[in-house]
Amino acid sequence: MNLQVIRWLVKHRQTLTNCMEIIKDFDPNSPLIDRWNVVDKVAREIIPLLSSDDVAEMGVGFLEDYDE
Repeated sequence: MNLQVIRWLVKHRQTLTNCMEIIKDFDPNSPLIDRWNVVDKVAREIIPLLSSDDVAEMGVGFLEDYDE
């Protein structure tokens, strides 16, 4: 796994814990709107934490790992 992503997750472990609690409500057999609501809740936890620098740093590392 990308080291930058792991560092970010450790830095924001409470958010990760919150997301894990939210994900427990996900049922792949539930109606689409219910599944979408779980995805929306997770996004509302994570998106405010992402600065453009974080995304750029994680993205660059990810691309470097998979260069051909």
